[in-house]
Amino acid sequence: GGIGLVMVVLISIQLRAADDPLIGDWAGGFDDGRDYVFFQLHFKAKGDRISGTYDAPLLFQRGRSLRQVTNNSSEVSFEIPTKPETRLFTGHITNGVLSG
Repeated sequence: GGIGLVMVVLISIQLRAADDPLIGDWAGGFDDGRDYVFFQLHFKAKGDRISGTYDAPLLFQRGRSLRQVTNNSSEVSFEIPTKPETRLFTGHITNGVLSG
């Protein structure tokens, strides 16, 4: 499969400030051309690496791993391994909003 780009706006639902603005839980979604897909992202630090998972409750998906998570300054990218194709997100964090 190919890689489809994802246009997303997510709002941080952190209850505490983290050293890295990406760490924590996020809620939002994207328009896949047919429907609006709501999902939640969960990022955590493990040493000097960041890993993430996602939940898509309306698609009955929970705790699925994100791939290729990178965060340089306020720039963020990751892959959402969905079928039929992997979706690539690239964006930035500004004032507690992750968009791209």
